[in-house]
Amino acid sequence: MPHEKLPQPTPDEAHEQNHAELVEVMGQLQVGINSNYRNDRPRSPEQIGKQEELLAMLQAVLKFART
Repeated sequence: MPHEKLPQPTPDEAHEQNHAELVEVMGQLQVGINSNYRNDRPRSPEQIGKQEELLAMLQAVLKFART
């Protein structure tokens, strides 16, 4: 039995689907960042390093998104 070719979304449909998924992922990212915030003190160098790594990655994503 030959494989049926699934209908491909139009560029407008693909754009809308991708946008919705990007917004969902951004929401999940914010939840993750908020849940990883720690109130205990003193802060450890490991916690600071992890934040700095995440900031660098997010800045790279932002630069990509703006191009």
